[in-house]
Amino acid sequence: MAEKNKIRAGMYDIVGFPCVVGCVDGTHIRIQAPSQNEPNYVNRKNYHSINVQVICDDQGKFTNVVARWPGSCHDSFIFRSSVLGRRLEEVPHNTEDGILLGDSGYALRSFLITPYLDPVQPHQRRFNRAHKKTRCLVERVIGTWKRRFHVLHSEIRMTPDRVCTIIMACAVLQNIAVQRQEPEPEEDMEFLEQVDGEDYIAAGAELVGVTARDYMAQTYFA
Repeated sequence: MAEKNKIRAGMYDIVGFPCVVGCVDGTHIRIQAPSQNEPNYVNRKNYHSINVQVICDDQGKFTNVVARWPGSCHDSFIFRSSVLGRRLEEVPHNTEDGILLGDSGYALRSFLITPYLDPVQPHQRRFNRAHKKTRCLVERVIGTWKRRFHVLHSEIRMTPDRVCTIIMACAVLQNIAVQRQEPEPEEDMEFLEQVDGEDYIAAGAELVGVTARDYMAQTYFA
């Protein structure tokens, strides 16, 4: 609990978004065409990849990494299928318990808050601005991770299982680098993370998430 409260305070310091305990995003690691189930690895940009889910804290450390799904899998599916996603779905949750921030590629839930797709009210627009400024932390972390370990930005010529092992090893090393306050690699346009995820189509099961988001927008940003 103490660690969670520390992360919440750190996230709040960014731009005043409350209750955040992590930011989630997906990133594609390019691989050579595998010999088995090759079509499954073709992502929406038409190259072969592993779609990797990462969650980071306020310091830029990974608190959760899932590297096992082929590039054709949607970010929201990967989250729902993960151990963390299943656990959060099973346990009653409110915003004060801590929330994750995700982009519109994720399903809106009480524990995973996404931005308004079409904000109308001023408080909704303020909510979206604060959401974006806080959530972009994970995009910067992914960019730093790929610049530090260039293998993650090139085509890895190994089997998918070996690639997933490499990804996880690089995630562990990234956390060690952050913990030791190693200098970040210089920013290079070639290694900037491209963020253009596919929007998730809302469903009726997200009514609780809609209520939670509206509550936060009206309570903290009105």
